[in-house]
Amino acid sequence: MSGSPVTPPGVDPVRLGGWLAEHVPGANPAVTVEQLSGGSSNLTFRVRDGHHDWVLRRPPLSHVAATANDMRREYTAQEGLGRSDVPVPRMVAFCADESVIGAQFYVMDRLEGVVFNSAADVAHLDEAQSLAASFELMDTLATIMATAANAGRNLRKLRNDRRRTQYCCAFSGLCDILGVDLRLTPRQRRHSVRPKPNWGRACPNFS
Repeated sequence: MSGSPVTPPGVDPVRLGGWLAEHVPGANPAVTVEQLSGGSSNLTFRVRDGHHDWVLRRPPLSHVAATANDMRREYTAQEGLGRSDVPVPRMVAFCADESVIGAQFYVMDRLEGVVFNSAADVAHLDEAQSLAASFELMDTLATIMATAANAGRNLRKLRNDRRRTQYCCAFSGLCDILGVDLRLTPRQRRHSVRPKPNWGRACPNFS
């Protein structure tokens, strides 16, 4: 005998569904909520209403840090990137009212895709597929850096914030390791990089 679906802690589907129906055109108030695995800080949930398939992000249930768990910052950053060439999902709505599910949250479209978290996840790829995944990673990182530069967020300004400096160093260091010249177009980069043995099979997890 099957029981009712178990609702994960952190999201009340009744209150969430009511809020979505009021603030998102075409949303159905009857929603199902499923917590997604992965990530090390904010909580991620899959939300479905029979017509839409969304992803909800909210802070953890305890030990919330104002800087690391800022939902408005996440939402605003991705909304801005949505007007660029950086591949991000469409932002659906942001909620600052903590009385809805106990914290601020935002909702975005769910995208289908493949996530490579470990070497085992890419062990089945052949050389061409490994190179394609590596090139896509390089192109995306280069696009992010180029978008930040065009927006005026250059390295000099970013160095005023220690964490942002660390991110910039990580991006720059990865590009140096892979031999990526950020000044080149994706087509030019693909012809300038010399593949190494099993390149693409040992890509670290940057999630």
